[in-house]
Amino acid sequence: MTDAHARSLSQDSLLALWHSAGKHGVYQQLPQFLSDDFGGIQAPIDERWRGDRSRLAYLRTCVDFNGLRIVDIGANTGFFSLTLAHDDGASVTAVEPDPANRDFLKAVGQHYGLQHLSVSDAPVTLDTVGNLPQSDLVLLLNVLHHAGDDFDRAYVPEAAALQGYMTDYLGRLAKTTRAMIFQLGYNWCGNKATPILPVRHPFDMLDYLRPIFDQAGWHMDRVAVRFDTDDRRMVELEPYAGQPTLAPGSAALAEVPGVRALLETRHLPEISEFYARPLIICSVR
Repeated sequence: MTDAHARSLSQDSLLALWHSAGKHGVYQQLPQFLSDDFGGIQAPIDERWRGDRSRLAYLRTCVDFNGLRIVDIGANTGFFSLTLAHDDGASVTAVEPDPANRDFLKAVGQHYGLQHLSVSDAPVTLDTVGNLPQSDLVLLLNVLHHAGDDFDRAYVPEAAALQGYMTDYLGRLAKTTRAMIFQLGYNWCGNKATPILPVRHPFDMLDYLRPIFDQAGWHMDRVAVRFDTDDRRMVELEPYAGQPTLAPGSAALAEVPGVRALLETRHLPEISEFYARPLIICSVR
């Protein structure tokens, strides 16, 4: 890091920018390159509960991000947007409605001169999602279960309306891109009192999402989930099997206790709700 960079941001100012008082503040870990450049600084995120790094490590085994045009919907403080623009050679449009989170994204982007990072505050609602720039890949990670609260309240007045809403939303999104990485929370609006389906049941989540994706024109190519709080590996699930099944590449994990329990009970009771959300890589049909 140059002297000019060192003067423009410090550990204190970096964390001050990162700490948003908004609903979705204090959510993502800092990108590794920021931690390395700022003396090992870490955001106060417990990765035993919510792991950005394990998701990124898995995704890098599946996707070559170099040269891709990526739109990150709900980029938050940019763990993925900043990392992919800085480390992986991607051109990223980070869409983030929270002003404090946007300020953090912009400050880090300017600090490092990330010319292939743009930050947008344009809302990505049902009515505007079709206006996104054409891309190779969209990141839509843990956003749509907030429809009806953070945005599009008129379209999603109750949890039961979410399935039809997502079918329409993802169908419109499919016209702007070739692929998507997707996650969805188990609780509507993040509220435990309004579950969308049984919590920590990833195969039930796949059953719920399958008709949505089919009708919206998407194919689930790969699906993975964490199975142990202390084991950063992810196990791949077969998205179109009629019963709980591992993808061939994860067959060797079948007898690992957490994986075996998942196959027998369809449930992941020992890990956080966040870790139990399937991470889905999909393509437009």
